Amino acid sequence: MKDIDLRRIGADMSAARMCVPPANRKKFDIESKDRFEAIHAAADANDAARVGRLLSQWNSRVEWLTREPQCHVAPPCLVRRDEEPVEQYISRCYAAEGVF
Repeated sequence: MKDIDLRRIGADMSAARMCVPPANRKKFDIESKDRFEAIHAAADANDAARVGRLLSQWNSRVEWLTREPQCHVAPPCLVRRDEEPVEQYISRCYAAEGVF
């Protein structure tokens, strides 16, 4: 998708990491990788609406990861894949943090 600058989005995500408390950075890294992959897939599918929703959700999530110093104890919030069963999604979230 021509209107979406994936390099800029990636750079902005990387820059936001510096505002995240050190205890939350592992969760940030897991979530940002997953979110960026979902944004990239939506951009490749020319789905601007999904890209917008994912970015909006990501901005809210970064705000929470930055503000809540103890959020590292919860599993990461990953993007649910298309047609992924709820059970598999929940298991993937817990497995990503190694808390199963």
